[in-house]
Amino acid sequence: MITTEERGLVRDNIILLKMLEMIDLNRNQIENSTNLLRPIFLKAADRLIDLILADLKNIRMQLRKANIKWWEAEQKDLILNYHIVCRGFEDTFGMTRDVAKTQLSIKFGEYFALVSEPFKARSIVDVESVASNTV
Repeated sequence: MITTEERGLVRDNIILLKMLEMIDLNRNQIENSTNLLRPIFLKAADRLIDLILADLKNIRMQLRKANIKWWEAEQKDLILNYHIVCRGFEDTFGMTRDVAKTQLSIKFGEYFALVSEPFKARSIVDVESVASNTV
């Protein structure tokens, strides 16, 4: 049987994959724009992708260690369904679109805080230096 913690790993894996799709789509739109802040937005998007990929790697390693596999199942109404196989037991995992949107908002907030940390309480000269070196 899958534990609550393991179910949380599956949920986080699903949410992080959706986030990558969204960031990639937005990054492509920014890349093709003529926005003045384009370089900063692209660096921020790249940093978000790096952070999410690192977390995904960690989650996938934990799922593999626990011998948990999951895949998308048939979507009914407003529920996203997934099949889970955990140590020989099969289970389903459902998440409403509203819950998924809430989880996406929470996770994006966490990652935005990490990406924006170097810019907090700095002068414009410091921000220019940080933007060109670390984002």
